[in-house]
Amino acid sequence: MIEAVDPLVIDGYLVRAAERSPNHPAVSDGDRHLTYGEFDERVTRLARVLAELGVGYGDRVAMLMDNSIENAICLFAAPRIGAMAAPINNRLTAAEVAYIVADLEPVVVVVDAAHLAKLDRIGSNAGVEHIMVVGGGVRSDAVSVAPAIRSVVSYEECVAAANSDRLVVNIDARDGAFILYTSGTTGKPKGAVLGHAGYVANTLGILHAMRMTSRDELRHIGVPMFHSGGLNSILQQIVLGAPALITEPGGYAADALVDLWAKHSVFTAFLTPTQWGQVCDVPGVRERNLALGRLIWGTSKPPASVLARMQETFPGVPVYANFGMTETSGTTCSLAPEYALSKIHTVGRPVGHIQVRVVGPDLRDVPTGEIGEIVYQGPPVVREYWRNKKATTEAFTGGWFHSGDLGRFDEDGFLIVVDRLKDMIVSGGENIYASEVEAALVSHPKVAEVVVVGVPHPKWVETPRAVVVPTDPDDPPSLEELQDHVRPVLASYKKPTSLTIASSLPRNTMGKLLRNKIKDDQSV
Repeated sequence: MIEAVDPLVIDGYLVRAAERSPNHPAVSDGDRHLTYGEFDERVTRLARVLAELGVGYGDRVAMLMDNSIENAICLFAAPRIGAMAAPINNRLTAAEVAYIVADLEPVVVVVDAAHLAKLDRIGSNAGVEHIMVVGGGVRSDAVSVAPAIRSVVSYEECVAAANSDRLVVNIDARDGAFILYTSGTTGKPKGAVLGHAGYVANTLGILHAMRMTSRDELRHIGVPMFHSGGLNSILQQIVLGAPALITEPGGYAADALVDLWAKHSVFTAFLTPTQWGQVCDVPGVRERNLALGRLIWGTSKPPASVLARMQETFPGVPVYANFGMTETSGTTCSLAPEYALSKIHTVGRPVGHIQVRVVGPDLRDVPTGEIGEIVYQGPPVVREYWRNKKATTEAFTGGWFHSGDLGRFDEDGFLIVVDRLKDMIVSGGENIYASEVEAALVSHPKVAEVVVVGVPHPKWVETPRAVVVPTDPDDPPSLEELQDHVRPVLASYKKPTSLTIASSLPRNTMGKLLRNKIKDDQSV
């Protein structure tokens, strides 16, 4: 047995679930299913393989994988021996992957065969000794990488041959368990080092906030497991000892998604607001015999109309919203179902595992209702940026983690996120919050989606530009129509002074708007 399993060590929850209910369903993808006993054994086997390949306490194991059972096994195997699992966005280019691998210097890279070619750019300075390939045959020349690579091995062969005897490793809960890389939209991506205790605290806080107590509730994990959203989802199920259905993100059209939920009796599902709108549009979805008992949305605020449709389509099913960031191990605020509509303009109240403040430049709390920067403190907060002292120091000015988000608390203690600090538009010395202008514009019937960005202006330095996806592409709104629409609710200096009509808005794999890309495209 693992000696003296610390309740703040992630691996302890998997061990206890396997001991308590070894035959209970744990993870599945497609037609493959593992019980908790089987899942725990696979984690042990892979952990032993990693150790035999030279992975030690504090080392890194990089992962370039699709959502799968093997992905989940890797996420637990590295921390089981005191190493850190570092999942990499599998949609990155070979050059982007090479940068992250060089930054990590992992002893082992675990990669799906489909993504193997993306390792061709890693260099001799990356520190990689072994590449473990999931799926497909493995040849010694399977990847053209630096001479320092000692072996390219088969995941399946290694795990099948490994010893399954329980490991005995003492893990310090304060040490890192995962390194998640930020999107890098404002420069090179940074690796957020997140600890065992922080992720456990985050997980327990979210389970409480979302009233998740049953180990029989199947959760569909269709968000990327290289993001905190996917990682958090699998951790929450493991802590509960509940089953998880893993699929590739975006792999299903809305009608196929509904079929999947019906086939497997999915209880908990997370989607972006846009995806929920598409699900609500599926013909006959309300009449389907679905087991859904908890709906979750995130990544962006839905229009009230989408939320109303969710409640109409799935009557009586509670709808939750979560807000957070990579550097806080995920969720910091949660919006409970009873406030889903009345407080839809907020991200909810802070969950119990983290302290949330709204402060001015002097790090003093601003009065209720006034805007300041959102800062965090508590176990889930990032320990450091991997090998980036400058970024770490800047982020923790005054001992609090500075999120870069601007917000305010309302009189009921709900947090309203106003804008990103770097996205605030300063026009003629006046602060303009893009989200406020967007909220006014999106109520125009000809506007389906809108983003407001600052563009250079010869007199005012910068002014707002609206980038609009029209409801009807053949009848887009004019700039004058939009200005007239917002005039009653916005000060004159806040109205957009220019307009771009777009067919769609760029988003990342989690559905978040790539605001910086939009701004860059509008800079000419």
